[in-house]
Amino acid sequence: MDKTKLEEKLTRVASEIFQIPAQSRTESAEFLSLRTKLAECLWNWARLTFDEEKVRNSGTEIMDCVNRSLESFNGPSADYIKYISASLKKEITRANERKIVFDERAIRLPEKKRRLLKSMIRSAKEYGKDIQNKECQEHLARMYGHTEKEIADLVKWYFQSSVQSETTVNDEGEEISLLDTKRVFENSGGRTPAQELEQKDEISLVLTSIDKAFSEQQDRTKPYLSALLTRQVLEELESAGTDSTSSLEYLAGRAFAMTDEALKVKEAFLSGESCPAQQELAAWFGKDKTDASRTMRNFLEKLKRHEEAVDSFKT
Repeated sequence: MDKTKLEEKLTRVASEIFQIPAQSRTESAEFLSLRTKLAECLWNWARLTFDEEKVRNSGTEIMDCVNRSLESFNGPSADYIKYISASLKKEITRANERKIVFDERAIRLPEKKRRLLKSMIRSAKEYGKDIQNKECQEHLARMYGHTEKEIADLVKWYFQSSVQSETTVNDEGEEISLLDTKRVFENSGGRTPAQELEQKDEISLVLTSIDKAFSEQQDRTKPYLSALLTRQVLEELESAGTDSTSSLEYLAGRAFAMTDEALKVKEAFLSGESCPAQQELAAWFGKDKTDASRTMRNFLEKLKRHEEAVDSFKT
């Protein structure tokens, strides 16, 4: 379909959407279907209007742009394409800037150095200094007993590296995931807006299952388990490149992420210091990392059995 026909289709779909009262849209199956159709039209129109490779990196941003525009646009449907065009250009540019940063941070920072950096960043914040400032690095070198070059290299490494993911390991030594991140986020580049919606729905379903399994745990174990679950979910989302705002939105209203202990984990996450490690969380409760790993493995086994039971019931 050429650009002119796509614009005609966009205008037609937008017109149908704006005929649905705003207050009833979220509960309307017709609206949800039209919104997906509009997003796909915009995706294809953007590929003809902007750099196609950059558009392929922007499925989430295009979907978010659609959602915001449907809430804020109040003009004639014929003007909708003009209204959203400028926003799309800005969001596609931002998405690609974020991708460049994320790609550059693909090297994993070793745990020992990550912890040293967290401590240094905290110290720099306490003194109101920029950790990239030379004088600040000289001060940190004296404080932590390292050479200035070591500190400078570590800071540079930090800003070119993502935080090391700390995973849970099963009895066979294989890494295991709450969200099955490798599958959920596999080949995420080039997802269309509709596929982005599917991914979000899939993650939400997994989190609903986690919440259900969590609610069945004994009350005395919930604070400890809550902290561990919140930490790992945030870590897996972060490792997959999800921004902090979206990560916290996923956890909104989840019982396992609403205890006092979970709130402390989220506060640490928001502070920019990343999530506490399993060992740190275990220490909050007078336990060790081995106990934390075992607790997570046991929960994941229960979660797996719960999901199998649900699947069996459905069939």
